[in-house]
Order: sequence, then structure tokens, then C-alpha cells
Amino acid sequence: MSVKEKKTKTPAVSVQLSHAPLCCVSCSLHQTCHFPSFLSSCLFLCFLVSQMVIEEVSAIQENLEIERTCRESAEALASKVQSTLSYIRSELISSACSDSGVIKVKQEKNKLEMTIKEKNQALSDLEAVREQLRVTEEECHNFWLPKAQISPCGNLLVVSQLAVEEYGTLHDTFNLEQDLRTQAENYARAMVVEQKKLKRQSQILMQSCSPSQALQDALSQVTRLTEELETQRLQHQSQIKMMEDMLGNSETQRELIALRHTLELLEEEKKECSNKCSKAELEVKDLRFTVEELQKKLQAATNPPPAPTPPPPPPPPPPPAPPSTTNPLRFDHTHSLHHQCVKVFECDGIIIQ
Repeated sequence: MSVKEKKTKTPAVSVQLSHAPLCCVSCSLHQTCHFPSFLSSCLFLCFLVSQMVIEEVSAIQENLEIERTCRESAEALASKVQSTLSYIRSELISSACSDSGVIKVKQEKNKLEMTIKEKNQALSDLEAVREQLRVTEEECHNFWLPKAQISPCGNLLVVSQLAVEEYGTLHDTFNLEQDLRTQAENYARAMVVEQKKLKRQSQILMQSCSPSQALQDALSQVTRLTEELETQRLQHQSQIKMMEDMLGNSETQRELIALRHTLELLEEEKKECSNKCSKAELEVKDLRFTVEELQKKLQAATNPPPAPTPPPPPPPPPPPAPPSTTNPLRFDHTHSLHHQCVKVFECDGIIIQ
């Protein structure tokens, strides 16, 4: 409750208190109308009412004086606190707006901007590495896909190897048969020569003398052997011609040549694919190392080490000492003692300054 409210309410209280004795007086008047000393009773009641009014007025004045002193002391304290707060606020604003504070704020702001730039750069590098890794994975996929397609060619390669082996065996058999044919032809020529010699000899012998039984048997045996040798020679010649026709006219030889060409192409592709695979593996290793380095940089950029705490600001200067004001209500013992001593010495006729 403020002082004004107290001031406005106290008269109402006084009025209520002042009305109470008047009611009592009226009641007492009605009650004392039957007594003979009516005037003396009225005077006594007026005296009592006046005493009560005086006491109430003195109490109200004391309350007003107390409220006035409290209000003045509260206003003085509020003004003092407000001046102190304004001084502290000005000191804080001046210390916050000092050059060192501005420089520190600018430095921290620059550090934050650099950290954000490094983070953005690391993110862009990471995106580039991811894109490069994706391209490398696509290249690896495109590299391994032909290998999967080459698997049927691998079966074809096995078939071609079997065909080559079969061709080798047939070629060896052909060479063997050719050698045997040459030997048989030479042997047949020799036998023909011998047969001609024997025929001439037999003709000479038959012309010169009569043939004996043993000579006739030998001539018949030579004739039989010559026929057998000729039949064998003809059989070998027919077999050799049949094999040459089979090898020359069969499609196996053409397939074998095509398979050899395909085999050479597949071997070349295999070498190229192996070289590409080794290069891709090296690139993948390099990219993995680069990704790990960039991830470390990104982690360092997103979680930077805690900056050293700045030193605490210097304490504000102490406020100026308030002017020394003497309280008139305070009792100064030194002044009173000095005054008493002066009075004593003046009484003795000695003046001390």
C-alpha cells in the first residue's frame, strides 16, 4: 500500500472513530433525560469526546510522520540504487565495446567463417570422390560383365582345344600313313624290278633248258607274292586318297581354323581385360585411400577441437567514493568532547586553539 492510499484512508478511519462517540452521546442523552443533572452529564460527555478526538488526531499525525520518513528514505535508496545500476551498465557497455572485445569477436567470427568454408570444401570433395567412386564401380561392372559373357566362349575354347588335339592326332596319322605309302611305293618299285628280272631269267632258263619242278614252284611263288604286293599297294593308295579327301573336303578343318582365330582373339581380350582389371583395382585402392582421407578431414571440420577459452575480462574499476555527508542525527563524540574541553579551559582563563 502506498503513502497516498494511507493518507486517503486515514481520514475515513478518523471519521468512523469520531462518529462512534457521537452515537454513544446520543444514546447517553436518551438515557440521561430522566436524570436531574442533565447539564453536567452533557459537559462530561463533551469532554470525553474531545479527549478521544485529540488522541485520534495525534495518532494520525504520528502515522503520517512515520509514513513520510519511510517514503523519503525509500526514494533516496531507490535513487542511489538506480544511479549505481546506470554506472555499472555504462561500465559494462564500455568494456564490451572496447577494441580488444571487438577484435576478439572479429577473430572468432573469421575462425567460424573459415571453418564453415573448410566444411563446405570437404563436402564438395566428398561429393566429387563419391561421383568418381560411382564411375569406377560402373567401369568395374562393365569390366566384369564381358567376363560373364565370355563364359560361353570359355566352353567354346575347350571345344576348340579338343578339336585342335583331334586335328593333331589326325595329322600325325596322316604323316604316318604318308611315310608308309612312300615306303610301300619304294618297295613295290623294287619288287617290280625284281619281278622283271625274274621274268627275264625265267624266260632265259625256259628257253635254254627245260624247267624243273623246283624252278616252276619258285616262279609260281614269286608270281603270287608279286600279286599280293600289288594288291596291298593299291589298297594303301586308295586309303591315302580317301584320307586326303576327308581332310581336304571336311568342314572340321575350316572349323578348326576358325576356332584357332577365335582362340587368338579371346587370348588377346583376356590380356586386355586382365590389364584393365589390375588398373581398376589400383584406382579403387587410391580412391578408397582418398575417401578415407576426406572422411577424416570432414570429421575434423565438423567436429573441430575446442578453442582455448579466452581470458576473463579485467574487473571494472571501482566506483568513485560518494561525497562524505554528515548525518545531522548522528552524534559526533569528538566534536562534543573538543567543545567541552574549550569550555573548561575558557573557564580557567586559558584559550586553546
